[in-house]
Amino acid sequence: MKVGLIHNNLNFSGGAEFVALNILSCLKEMKCDPFLISSKRVDSSLVARNYGLDICLKGEILPVELTFGTVYWNLVLPSLIRKKCDLLLDAYTNSLLPFVDITYIHFFKKIGKFTQRTGTKNHLLNSYYGPYFISQKILSLNASKKLILANSCYVANGIRNLLKINPKVINPPVNTSLFNSLAQSKERIVVTVSRFVGEKTLEIIPEIATKVDAKFVLIGSVHDFETWTEYKKLLALIKKKKVEEKVSVYPNLPLEDKIRFLKKAKVYFHTMRFEDFGIAIVEGMAASCIPVVHNSGGPREFVPQEWLYEDIESACQKIEDALSKWTPVIGCQMAEISQKFSSKKFREQFSISFKEYLFSQRR
Repeated sequence: MKVGLIHNNLNFSGGAEFVALNILSCLKEMKCDPFLISSKRVDSSLVARNYGLDICLKGEILPVELTFGTVYWNLVLPSLIRKKCDLLLDAYTNSLLPFVDITYIHFFKKIGKFTQRTGTKNHLLNSYYGPYFISQKILSLNASKKLILANSCYVANGIRNLLKINPKVINPPVNTSLFNSLAQSKERIVVTVSRFVGEKTLEIIPEIATKVDAKFVLIGSVHDFETWTEYKKLLALIKKKKVEEKVSVYPNLPLEDKIRFLKKAKVYFHTMRFEDFGIAIVEGMAASCIPVVHNSGGPREFVPQEWLYEDIESACQKIEDALSKWTPVIGCQMAEISQKFSSKKFREQFSISFKEYLFSQRR
């Protein structure tokens, strides 16, 4: 069986990319013939550097450069490639697309934003996004014949409320084996791993650093104008708050260095509110860090209540508590929770759902 997988660019370091790579590997294990529909050819050395995976996709990429730019192009794309495969899988657009059999949804805010915009008085936005949301409503009517997957109950509930469909939850894979740490001692280090974008609210780190006695390490991804701009703004804020000695920022850090910092740290601090899942949180827990995470979104499904914060003041208190309370026993407890999200677990769940879907289509 030839299976096409839609994903824009697997050369970035992110959760969505790791999901797609694991799906491709899983399809190979099931003796399928997967190929990638992407705007960029995969750089195997980057994949190895970012994920510790040795994956060969030679001959599995369409011999054209695809441009993912607008929501309407995403709607048209599947019709151009459907005849090239027996089954089509979308692990990128977070939308319902025509001619796609399986969709993995990482976040629902995209559709939610279109809904909000079409409720405004901005006629230009309504004219542009209105038809897109209508297309989602129409495509949702046929969703029962498709396999719709979501990465958390939080995302599944969001999609359910917006489109009245019921996605199956399969949490994303995390390469926990890379981060496993049984350290008997750690340092007063607080690590944050994130893309440099506004929604991550990384600007609270310099503020917290003025109040908490610890070394803060921010590891981020810079790959375009937006992330470069946010990165420079953050450096300026660190200087303004006079915490250059306490906050270190590392853009595009190699995987082995990220692992090294996490294994030395007592705390993983997550700044984003209403995170859809939070793969970096699980990585931190795999490295025996205590996760201090905002009390919202998908992370509430696996982060112990004790370490959820509400605002900057409570974040400071939770970080202080985690730094003083960390022990090897607590570190092992965090690592044990992380094992629920291993790559092996993801592949098992995806394989079962994939086979059940194929069986349902044959009846």
